[in-house]
Amino acid sequence: MTRIASARVHIIDDDELVRARMSHLLYNRGYSTEIYTGGPEFFRACRSKRGCILLDLRMPEMCGYDVLKELGRLGWALPVVAMSACGNLSAVVRAMKLGAVDFIAKPASEEELLAAVDRALASTGGTALRRNPADAAAARLDRLTSREREILQGLLDGLSNKEIARRLGLSPRTVEMHRASMKTQLGVKSLSEAVQLAVEAALTPLRQYEGQRAAAAPVPALT
Repeated sequence: MTRIASARVHIIDDDELVRARMSHLLYNRGYSTEIYTGGPEFFRACRSKRGCILLDLRMPEMCGYDVLKELGRLGWALPVVAMSACGNLSAVVRAMKLGAVDFIAKPASEEELLAAVDRALASTGGTALRRNPADAAAARLDRLTSREREILQGLLDGLSNKEIARRLGLSPRTVEMHRASMKTQLGVKSLSEAVQLAVEAALTPLRQYEGQRAAAAPVPALT
């Protein structure tokens, strides 16, 4: 992939070694980097609202989720790649709902890190597809079968395969098969990409959807 010369990457991480490693790697690949020990320093010292952000979610004083909330409050349109050593599904979903465009588990390989940065920077390319992400995401979700859509709703709810299987009356293996098919239909390679599409399309999480469906069910007439 051709990279954008001098594209700026803001690295927010409380681990000095992690900051140094990522900054060195990105600098050697042609990126301009700015490093910050945490959210407070970023909001105090950041002068350029261009490029993208690599954001650790688990930091003292101001965690990554709080940084995402503050970015939204301020209206700063910097695409964020969330990072965490605790890469469970709930962390992915929460970060995406707060505005992150991607998620990578720490420690990430050089290839994973560079690919995530490239995707984040590409998301600001200004194409018509990106100008209306909700419609674009909804159109891609329309490719799914009703069962694949339910699986995605379960993932958006932070449920494991076993929990989704129990709720839908399926075997965990069947859920895995539908999950793989769902990713193929959406044209995504990672769970974070699928969850991001679900968030952009405002898909209803499974448990909320089931509650709405139950509330809308007709009440049997008394005899």
